[in-house]
Amino acid sequence: MTAVSVSGLGKTYGATRALDGVSLDVAPGELFCISGPDAAGKSTLLRILAGTLKPDSGSVTILGSDGINRPPILRYSIGYMPQRFAIYADLTAEENLEFYCAFYGLDREATRGRVESLLRLTHLEKFRKFQAGNLSGGMKQKLVLACALVHEPKLMILDEPTTGIDPLSRREFWGILTDYLSRGKTIIYSTVYLEEALRSNRIALMDSGTIKVCDTPEKLLARLRGRRFFVATDAHGQAAAALRACPRITSVQPLGAGVAFLITDEHGALECAVEALAAAGISARPESAQPTLEDVLILAGAR
Repeated sequence: MTAVSVSGLGKTYGATRALDGVSLDVAPGELFCISGPDAAGKSTLLRILAGTLKPDSGSVTILGSDGINRPPILRYSIGYMPQRFAIYADLTAEENLEFYCAFYGLDREATRGRVESLLRLTHLEKFRKFQAGNLSGGMKQKLVLACALVHEPKLMILDEPTTGIDPLSRREFWGILTDYLSRGKTIIYSTVYLEEALRSNRIALMDSGTIKVCDTPEKLLARLRGRRFFVATDAHGQAAAALRACPRITSVQPLGAGVAFLITDEHGALECAVEALAAAGISARPESAQPTLEDVLILAGAR
């Protein structure tokens, strides 16, 4: 049985087609990433999976149950962390956790044990009496995650959960998720960070309301091997114009210290770039560069 199965999902906001026939399957215990540019449809898809939004068409099965006309049991089987999650700024970290335990019907004894366990897991024991509004950004996100975990859901849905928090907090956040996964749970999350997407078992790249490609990180990166380059130069305008004139070169991006670009194939494209740069008076040779998830979309013809 799949943990999540989506078929032909469609959703329209006015004249905007937010989802256009989205289909995917997520296996139990999988760490599944959804990525893509702004307005790709990521949040709309996650909201439908979480049950806060109804699709216009298509079907959803979650943990063997109808994910659209969902039975009450799914409320206790799913944890959802949207981009703007409700924690109460005037309550302490401990009181926020107690509130969500009460919301999910835990009794006093179970609440006490669960609150202590989650404070320990998130390293918030020392801050239990701090008002949530006074916590740092990283601590708030860990508290938000702890609140979403109080009922020990089988499936976690996280919408860009680490955006805007510092690298150390991000690492601790992923430590919590790793512990959760180790207990056989399933996570579906969205991110714009390449390093976070590469943690997953599979990545679905979305654009314009559709999934353009879905594969393992290893296979997606294999598509990019030897395709992204960077030339160090102060002559940004001349370099960019020369590269854009080359046939098999795309996504030319002037950056602070030079210009990045993609080659669409390996048959003479790099040599063409070198010759075009030399003709523009730029002798620096392009060097191989770290690819991005957007590069996968571009080379897949999505953008």
